[in-house]
Amino acid sequence: MKASVPVAIRVGTASAAVVALLPYIGSFFVIVCMAGALAAVWFAVRKRNQNVSFKDGANLGFCSAFYGLLLASTIYDLIWKIFNYKLWSPKSDLMIKLFTDMVHDAFSPSIWLMITWQIIIAAICAGAIGAPSGLLFAKIFQTRVAD
Repeated sequence: MKASVPVAIRVGTASAAVVALLPYIGSFFVIVCMAGALAAVWFAVRKRNQNVSFKDGANLGFCSAFYGLLLASTIYDLIWKIFNYKLWSPKSDLMIKLFTDMVHDAFSPSIWLMITWQIIIAAICAGAIGAPSGLLFAKIFQTRVAD
């Protein structure tokens, strides 16, 4: 793997997470996965001036879509906790309740099942949509050889 591939994955992850957090577009996993793959491959080819192979394109597409969906899910869950518990209001009993809920969630099988399903769905969407999108964008952005 080339040196700029991890940087391109980070750029693709950030763009996929931003698109996934948008109100109406984030519901469509196809757009989210394609946006992450597009940003990752475009950054590797245009900004770093490197020729991306099809293998690297598929890797960029899968990793950026997978990590982007997981990052968006984590950010969404954190925002939900902040607004659900109203963490901006300083109350000691609220912090005790938050701590006990976190301990309860850590040992709750239903929470772990939900997290596992989120990871599985993110991996399936990234593999089915992100990797082929990375291949497509690697083909589109490859350098042309003059005849």
